[in-house]
Amino acid sequence: MRTRSIIPIIGVAALLAACSDDPDGGSSNRGSGYSGTGAGEVSIGNAFITPENIGGRCALQVGGEAGFRYIISNGSETDPVTFTGISTDVAESVQISPAGPKQIEPESEINSGVPGADLAPGDGAFTTTLIGLREDAEPGQSFTVTFTFENSDPVDLIVPVEACPAA
Repeated sequence: MRTRSIIPIIGVAALLAACSDDPDGGSSNRGSGYSGTGAGEVSIGNAFITPENIGGRCALQVGGEAGFRYIISNGSETDPVTFTGISTDVAESVQISPAGPKQIEPESEINSGVPGADLAPGDGAFTTTLIGLREDAEPGQSFTVTFTFENSDPVDLIVPVEACPAA
């Protein structure tokens, strides 16, 4: 009798493991990433939309703002890459501060709001904010964000809303 109750449990566990989208069994909350081999061998990692914890509720609200964290790396050994901006349908505008294109030297990276990430030599930290959100969202949902570069095709990335920060 005991064997009969164990078999369904093992079957459910096997089914859940087979349906997982996470091939290495670790956390799936790693942000989005892109690795390309186009101009400058650009890769984008640790991309998260960051909600605020307002009144004990963690969410992105229509008309509000959200931070956006990411790291852009240039894997080329010889060619710099110029990052020119970000756009998304989820917000009316995107503010990068300080403004302006950001040159990414060969074999280096730039980072927007990612604590502890290395910065390209001579490039200070900068922030990215999505302004005038058009949709409500909660952690776990994702939105398409487009990164643009000089002399290179844009990169569309599906970016998740990060888990809520502590209140």
